[in-house]
Amino acid sequence: MRAARRGFTLIELLVVIAVIAILAALLFPTFTKVRDNARRASCQSNLRRIGMALMQYTQDNEERYPVGGNDIPFGFWGRGWAGEVYPYVGSSEAFRCPDDGTARPSVSYSFNGNLDGQQRGGTLAASIAPAATVLLNECQGADAGVDGVDYFQTGYEDNAKIIFQVKSGGVGRGDIAKLHSDMLREGAAMAVFLTLEPPTGPMKAEAKGVGTYYHDLMGRNYDKIQIVTVQEIVEEGKRLEIPMSLEVLRKAQAVTPQEEHPQLFSTEP
Repeated sequence: MRAARRGFTLIELLVVIAVIAILAALLFPTFTKVRDNARRASCQSNLRRIGMALMQYTQDNEERYPVGGNDIPFGFWGRGWAGEVYPYVGSSEAFRCPDDGTARPSVSYSFNGNLDGQQRGGTLAASIAPAATVLLNECQGADAGVDGVDYFQTGYEDNAKIIFQVKSGGVGRGDIAKLHSDMLREGAAMAVFLTLEPPTGPMKAEAKGVGTYYHDLMGRNYDKIQIVTVQEIVEEGKRLEIPMSLEVLRKAQAVTPQEEHPQLFSTEP
């Protein structure tokens, strides 16, 4: 007689599933970390390539940065720079961050609009504090909810993230609530909401409800979500209430604020 075939018992099957689940729980975070490190390295490589291309561009154009301005109201300087630099980069993929999930074509990096070739500070010679000047910044398309990312120091070796979102019109309380959600997703300590239209009362209340961020080095509180209009910046000269890095503070001691401000941070895409 043929011996009866013996299969897995329910207990044995559960044990196998449990072992597989434990192994997956141990290995998946490692795989995710390796993938994130690879993407970070790729993004850093892109920034290095673009930075070198910008320097080559200035050498061939009398030490002047590329012109990215256009005739959009309020002068959105910094747009269109990638096309001028492209011949020095040689690959459109260098302008895409692996973590940028917005639709193509899109540029994942923004250029400091204060350095636009048509501006007074658009030359190498006009750079007052090169070490404290942001040349390139990582950003995402508007559909991703985050248009710009920056970092500020919270200690001598630690930093925190601040995200920027730009809206042209039709804004409401829901936009601030979504920005708060984006802050939590991105692990950001603060956020800036830039809009063409004046904020409504519910928008201000929603932003205030998020609370404040206390900066130990500066010894003061900052609103976690700030709402700023283009009119306030252009016509009233309003400055963003965000912490500056220690390096910027040290550089600021050597020059006046009027000289230093035009060469610092820009969130223009």
